[in-house]
Amino acid sequence: MEITSILRALASTIAAVIVSLVFNKIFLFKDVKQKIAQSNARTEAFWAIGLCIFLLIIGTLLVSTYSSSEIQNASNIKDYYSIGYAVSQFVVFFFVMGLPLYFVLRIRKQGMNSIGFTKLNLAKSIVLPFIILPTMAISSNYQGTNAGQSIIKFIAFLPVGFFEEAVFRGYLQTRLINWIGKWWGLFLSSLMFSLWHLPYRLLVDRMTFAYAILNLSTSFLIGTLILGWVFLLTRNIVAPTILHVLVDWWEA
Repeated sequence: MEITSILRALASTIAAVIVSLVFNKIFLFKDVKQKIAQSNARTEAFWAIGLCIFLLIIGTLLVSTYSSSEIQNASNIKDYYSIGYAVSQFVVFFFVMGLPLYFVLRIRKQGMNSIGFTKLNLAKSIVLPFIILPTMAISSNYQGTNAGQSIIKFIAFLPVGFFEEAVFRGYLQTRLINWIGKWWGLFLSSLMFSLWHLPYRLLVDRMTFAYAILNLSTSFLIGTLILGWVFLLTRNIVAPTILHVLVDWWEA
């Protein structure tokens, strides 16, 4: 039932927040605000929102040409996750998300440090996702595969986590927070990240519109908030990227 999924996602998120706060209490993350060249917070937020809307349109067009039959016809996970699939993931996400983000940063004269690519809290940002991962067991079950397939699966999700976090946490969330404050920025960036997945839910997962909205606005949104929270805590894009990849690897 959906209510069960919501409660499990909520419990998982609360557990993840508690674990991250305890970790921070012990090791203490340095809190440094991301440097953004332009001073007009609203303008920068509108650029970030505009980029995400553009990506949503491009993503929808791409997903509309994609068929879920490849997944449905695969006899098992071994038939689906392959080196070829991992390579195609990188190519697609590089061109669809990576290049547009790069060009926008160039246009706005902003560096990679403005989206969380920094040495700040780096070691702790690598460790924290692995500390949080066990809380994911509350909201989902591990979809086990053999060691070889697990490695391929992990590699396949690397570009997904990397580029999605760079755009939605590093670029969008940072600028929304600078404009409307920490908690509204966290919530709205998580909401837009959920909407980014709507076309896939409708066209590939074949969900009804009502069910897709319910799924994305409840259990998925709750789980997504923890990625934003981790970035907010660490100020380093490495942490939510690793956690994102681990969660996808765990659930796929």
